[in-house]
Amino acid sequence: MFHWVIEKQLARGGRPKSGKNWTRQVSKNTVDRWIKKARTGYAIRSIICLIDQNSLRFYEQLPAGLLDYYRANGLEVEHIPIRLQRRLFSARQLKAVWQAFQRLPKPVLVHCSAGRNRSRKSASYIKRRVRLSGKVRTKSMDRKQ
Repeated sequence: MFHWVIEKQLARGGRPKSGKNWTRQVSKNTVDRWIKKARTGYAIRSIICLIDQNSLRFYEQLPAGLLDYYRANGLEVEHIPIRLQRRLFSARQLKAVWQAFQRLPKPVLVHCSAGRNRSRKSASYIKRRVRLSGKVRTKSMDRKQ
């Protein structure tokens, strides 16, 4: 479900969803289980949500939508909508992802729909920027030195 990119600093994953069905409404119970897994299993404090308005419509059963539901559950949230199937990110979008990561309390979870394309690219970009800035050390970086 979630994968560490930078141990205890940055994870990536997919959005809360009902099983393998990507195109139906997601229940409050499903979102609650997803949040519990993020908070207790990974101690996630913040989320960078990359899903677009088309995917956010699957959360209409929540009292105020997905993003506000995250906030109501004590998570800090940045929303940077990137269309599904988008292979190329704009420089502006990548800059926004990096700035969000810098600003948000750690650990941060970046998520798109499946946790593969958009979140993987965003997490890789953050990891490269972290290495260049030297702000967060990863175990793999320590072994190389």
